[in-house]
Amino acid sequence: MKKFIKTLIITALVAVSCLSIVGCKGDDNSSSATGVIYKKYNGEDFYTVYDYVDDGATTLNILAEKDGYPVRRIASGAFDGASITDIQVPSSVTEIGKGAFKNMKNLKTITVPFIGKTAESDAFILESSSNNHDKAINAERTISHFFGEESFEQGVKITNNYNSVNTTTCYVPSTFTTVYLTPVKDYAVPMYAFSGMVNLSKVVLNSNVTAIGEGAFMNCVCLKDMAILSNVKTVYARAFKACAMLDTTKLFANATSLEKIGESAFEGTRINSVVLPANVKELGKACFKNSEINSITLSSQLKEIGVEAFAGCKYLVTVDASSCANTVELNAFTFADCVKLKNQGIDLAKFDYASTTFMDSGVTLG
Repeated sequence: MKKFIKTLIITALVAVSCLSIVGCKGDDNSSSATGVIYKKYNGEDFYTVYDYVDDGATTLNILAEKDGYPVRRIASGAFDGASITDIQVPSSVTEIGKGAFKNMKNLKTITVPFIGKTAESDAFILESSSNNHDKAINAERTISHFFGEESFEQGVKITNNYNSVNTTTCYVPSTFTTVYLTPVKDYAVPMYAFSGMVNLSKVVLNSNVTAIGEGAFMNCVCLKDMAILSNVKTVYARAFKACAMLDTTKLFANATSLEKIGESAFEGTRINSVVLPANVKELGKACFKNSEINSITLSSQLKEIGVEAFAGCKYLVTVDASSCANTVELNAFTFADCVKLKNQGIDLAKFDYASTTFMDSGVTLG
């Protein structure tokens, strides 16, 4: 009998201990069995989106606040397999777990305040570190982080090779086409944020975006609907390289603060007629190289055009340099192999180094 009572006491103590452990994990404050499950963990003054029980909804706005506390985190795998097509993440969220939106076969549109794990990001290699390449480039700073590395039916495999040691692979819904980026303070689109997203056709930035990071949209071959807004000052190297479908009628229309376009930023695109915003001071090396640009109006503030900036632009017919011909610094081979500039009689004699710049292009100088 005593042995039996002792066993009951031990069992009870174990049960109490288990309940205590579960209690430390968090309090399930959900009010229903379906939809978003929010948890407020012990010791934290905010809620986490812990899980989603599919209720058949196609659109979802995640709460910014619950019971007087902000919603700041979305847990890894929280929306695993959800049938939602349109999900909106509020600006209160400051952390998104790896694979939070994995296996979402129907997802078309997402609204997020940042790309990657957190809003802390780099716009170019080694921006935040002088000797640690991984700090500048990894999946936690890209949209790959949202979707994770697990393959699924109807998932599109996206692989990015940033250099010899840095590679990320993720699986994105084949239906996924649109991103609304809504940061709450000054924010640079991280380097390689969307690189290789072959289905992406529309990205809408809000006015807090100040820069487009290195390689941010590289190889987004279907990206068409995109505008650089008034607070963006820099488009970094290879930002839109090989974006074949960009609609140039709106791309630069409101980019009133843009000052610099980096190396190979629009190389290999189908970008056509471009009027550079007035404040652009620098065009980087090969920035429009091998693109389908047919005319370019240079900006009045332009000081430097990089080597091969327009090299290989076989459709380029018109270069309007009337506003900057006395100030711009050209480099050798800027217009090399621009075959349609031959016999156009373009008067660029006032440009510095004009004779060397056009020595391979056959341009008739005034």
